[in-house]
Amino acid sequence: MSVEARWRKGIGGPIGGAYVATLFGLVVAIIINIAQFASIEDRTRHNYQAWHLYDSLNLFEVAITQDSSSRYRTAPFWLIGRHFPDSSFVLPQDNRSSWFEIDLSLVAFGRASAIHFSDYDSNSVFDSDSFEPYRFALEDYLPDRGSTHREISERVGLYLAEPSSGVFVLSTPDGNPGARKRMEFVDVFLLMDDSRLAEGD
Repeated sequence: MSVEARWRKGIGGPIGGAYVATLFGLVVAIIINIAQFASIEDRTRHNYQAWHLYDSLNLFEVAITQDSSSRYRTAPFWLIGRHFPDSSFVLPQDNRSSWFEIDLSLVAFGRASAIHFSDYDSNSVFDSDSFEPYRFALEDYLPDRGSTHREISERVGLYLAEPSSGVFVLSTPDGNPGARKRMEFVDVFLLMDDSRLAEGD
């Protein structure tokens, strides 16, 4: 008996019937999964979706606009590095920490050219309210998705002189910033007359 004849005979037998039933079941299951896929995609959170189009090709922008932790822990430094690369920063000798050490974050994300440590109290070095007219709104350079702008503006303030010195002094008005408290970076030209700032290195 030829192979074709045996195959045809098998299809008509009990084994062939099981084969057809299994094949039919697989086809039905695939159709059901395809039908469910669109519904699941609509209901699930974007980062669990199999297919999701983001507003940007920049991974930092995607993380910051989609994830609250990134807004507090990475965004302040990345935004500074994006707009003010190669700047220098003055930090207190007892280095402050956000989620990461601030000096490391400024170098890694903020693209700082130099970090200087000075003997001053960053919790009370100046009153940033007086510098409000000089505030550079870092959050305006991100897509306004959800609470992105609000959280960035609450987390970080950057105050810029015109022209800028390229050197910024850290203020931590709420104490050690930790994961969510405020950090402020003030252009040293705005502080020239502030006697509370020690000269340091």
